[in-house]
Amino acid sequence: MPKLHVSPTAQPAVDLHDDDVGHGTLGGGEVARYVGSYGTARLARAVFAGAVPPYLYKAADNPDGGLDDATIAQFEAGVRTDRMAFLDTFTTQFFSVNGRLMVSEAQRVYARDMAAFASPKGTLDCIGAFARTDFRADLTQFKLPTLVIHAGADAIVPLEVSGVRTHKAIPGSHLKVIDGAPPDGGAGGCRQRMPSTLCICTDSRHCGCAWQ
Repeated sequence: MPKLHVSPTAQPAVDLHDDDVGHGTLGGGEVARYVGSYGTARLARAVFAGAVPPYLYKAADNPDGGLDDATIAQFEAGVRTDRMAFLDTFTTQFFSVNGRLMVSEAQRVYARDMAAFASPKGTLDCIGAFARTDFRADLTQFKLPTLVIHAGADAIVPLEVSGVRTHKAIPGSHLKVIDGAPPDGGAGGCRQRMPSTLCICTDSRHCGCAWQ
């Protein structure tokens, strides 16, 4: 079963310090695993944006997980039998809220076509890493200001399963919910709201946003 591993070389070899680090979806898992493995000595602040932590897999020790074995098997079967059809359906669901596509069709097709260039094996392995990697222990190592951004209508990585639980697992973190947005809140018509949610400041003492 694929598991997510983050190398210490994920940080540049130029010996950076006081970095701000953030990512969304499975990339948020890389942020969690890096901190869980190597600590926060080089980091200043962290962001999870629609990210998969703490643990998506529904198991006996994680009854609040969002993905069971049957759902995971369905995703994997879709990739094995007709990967292009799977990606077409997945991107439609990804960018939709209540059946309404929240981006242009051109934007959806662009995302689908980018995914189509990925390795078929990589696409398949990503499902297992996405669904079954447990980041709960990693989150206990977060001792730095952390912002958790999550789309309220995220049907792929539900707010209650991931964003809310990550916020609760990291003392002092801030949770910002983008109401009515699909997983990609920025591309999903909410880009104009992002500056007030995540402001990148040279000095957080003079920043009015929640990420402090």
